[in-house]
Amino acid sequence: MTITLERQYTIAERNGATVLTSAPMFGRTKRMSRWHVPRTGTAHANGRITYGVWCSATYLAVGEALLTDEPDDEIPVCGTCVGRAQGAGHVLPVVEVTHAAGVVFQPRHVRRPRTCPGAKRTTWHPVNVRVGRCIACLDYMPIRGKGGAYNGYAGLVAHPPGPDLLEPCPLHAWDRIDLEGRCSCGHPSVPLTP
Repeated sequence: MTITLERQYTIAERNGATVLTSAPMFGRTKRMSRWHVPRTGTAHANGRITYGVWCSATYLAVGEALLTDEPDDEIPVCGTCVGRAQGAGHVLPVVEVTHAAGVVFQPRHVRRPRTCPGAKRTTWHPVNVRVGRCIACLDYMPIRGKGGAYNGYAGLVAHPPGPDLLEPCPLHAWDRIDLEGRCSCGHPSVPLTP
């Protein structure tokens, strides 16, 4: 069983390359941690064949890649590829039932920023005219004038986040934090990736 490939976004038929219309259902390189679903394919003039996958700009090159219609090992299938391919109307087998390792979807993790997100805000807990307490990390920082002559404003000095950095909202990170340390959308926060 093969999957019908999508059309290329860019012109792939350059220098003798040919756009492919079908491919095996799943593919991965030996270094990949999961099976992916091919989205686009190109046969190059030098004989090299590459497939783009649904979840990213990664390419699977035939010769380096393992291609199959049914994964039969303990490597999971990329949930992002499966979801996007099915959302685009492609019929895929129910891999979460038939494949021993199942389907894996791991969204991006929120990592600790280098510069505190509270330093980019115009709100803070006022202590006096020269010092404010950051609403994101709760550290005391000097207040300085920022911006230019025509769009100036006051803000906290840029600083690395303190040890009490609030856990971010999974949808808005620290962009909508209020003075109580909660995201204005009301969504529960997620822990930072260590």
